[in-house]
Amino acid sequence: MEHCKFDQPDLATDSLVLVNPLLAGVANLTICVGERNGQPLKRFLVISESMRLASPVWNAMLKPDGPFLENGAKEVSFPEDDPDAFEVIIRITHGQFSTISDISDDHILMSLAFLVDKYELQNLVSAFISRWADSLRLCRDSSLLRREQVLFTAYVFGDCDTFKTALLDLVVNCRVDKQGVILLSGKPVDFRYLPTETTGCVTNNHFAKLEALMRLGTCAIDKLTLCKKNLCIVEDNATPCCGTVMGTMIIALSKIGHWPVPPSVDELAKSVPGFADYLDEHITQYVHTFAEDHEACPAASMYTDAMELMLKESRPLPNTLVQHFQAFAPKETSTTYAKVPTTPKKSKNKRRSSFKRTR
Repeated sequence: MEHCKFDQPDLATDSLVLVNPLLAGVANLTICVGERNGQPLKRFLVISESMRLASPVWNAMLKPDGPFLENGAKEVSFPEDDPDAFEVIIRITHGQFSTISDISDDHILMSLAFLVDKYELQNLVSAFISRWADSLRLCRDSSLLRREQVLFTAYVFGDCDTFKTALLDLVVNCRVDKQGVILLSGKPVDFRYLPTETTGCVTNNHFAKLEALMRLGTCAIDKLTLCKKNLCIVEDNATPCCGTVMGTMIIALSKIGHWPVPPSVDELAKSVPGFADYLDEHITQYVHTFAEDHEACPAASMYTDAMELMLKESRPLPNTLVQHFQAFAPKETSTTYAKVPTTPKKSKNKRRSSFKRTR
């Protein structure tokens, strides 16, 4: 797929982008988008009425007597918006659908989502939403966007699968400090443009996973204290295996301040993968109890598998988010026609109506 980028205007000659040749002599407004060194990155000639019809926000902004067009002004600036994404919107607004190529640039996709949300353009771009959601799915694995940016873009485009994948990724990899701030790589996650339910989803799921992992670790410790032979979780006298040594585990836990086991996950300053790694390293630590090498204890493998399953599981979305994504689901269309009552024609000659011609 080609990147959806258009030619930059020559600012030295003050050229304008005319997205539709038919607008020559008709366009009545100049739109300046982006800013660098006090100059717009792109300038477009548009029809103000088309812009107003496309967006209720623009309708309020571009009224002849509105604050942006005072004293007969013919130019409006949008310095904070992305010029490439804005050009896509302007081309759609002015009917240039054939010039919109597939978009493989994740930053343009995010900028489009921002514009759609900011200027309430959902109805205008409804025919393109599914295509943009497909593009987002294709580039999400190699995307350089932050996780909250992927979340926001998927939310605006109605891409439930990508939203849930990004949400789980954030849940697993974030940390929550004592003030309840969600941190990723040591920096606060920006939830400004996401629905309020998202923050609760991340926090609740994050602590639910930590609690599940803590229960798993506590269960392992309880079983270890009850085992008798070889210090193995599963007693099997016929099968030699690697035992988990209780003393080694307790010493390791004490060094990192987790022995005794914290009474609640609030005292765990760890990410979910960090806590899982800690369990894997210290609770399922293998120490050979026989001279020769043997396979790992099956119970230890069971705990490792259980931890991996916990990391992959995601909890259901809140009803408000479910309803949001359901609105983007393709509607089943079926055409039904009213049946016109008909009365069969009576044959005047019943004998003739049943007559079969023979040769």
